[in-house]
Amino acid sequence: MPVARTCRLNQDLERRPDVIASRKRLEVAERAVTDADLMFAPTLGVVSQAGYATEVTLGPKTTWSVQGVLNVPFYDGGARDGARRDALAAVEQARQALVTTRLNAVIASARAERSVQVSESSRTVSLAQRELARRIDARTRSGYAGGLGTSLDLVTSAQA
Repeated sequence: MPVARTCRLNQDLERRPDVIASRKRLEVAERAVTDADLMFAPTLGVVSQAGYATEVTLGPKTTWSVQGVLNVPFYDGGARDGARRDALAAVEQARQALVTTRLNAVIASARAERSVQVSESSRTVSLAQRELARRIDARTRSGYAGGLGTSLDLVTSAQA
């Protein structure tokens, strides 16, 4: 059996649950890289505060303020770079796990196919042996009827 035929990835292998799970783990790891990249982007937020004064004052009793906040990350001690490198390493590990899972699926498929072939060959050999034993028994019986051989030969051929 040529290696190219045995080691190809077909649609059945890609639909195996272990391969699908490994592929999904890779997708999640790739999203973690995007999350780490987004840590470098500035953020814009809105802050709102409302208040009510119970004491009598010259101004209004109710106050409300709205603020826009722009957060630009300058320095964080390397946490973002570390998170990005960690995410990239996780992607590489997930990619290698996917390759390993696919190879294991190919090997399992080849082993199963080989097991079927061995079983079919064993069945063919067993049928041939049974037919041979049947013919030997028939010849032994005809030889015994003609005066050749003993009853032990009859018993032995019948057992076979």
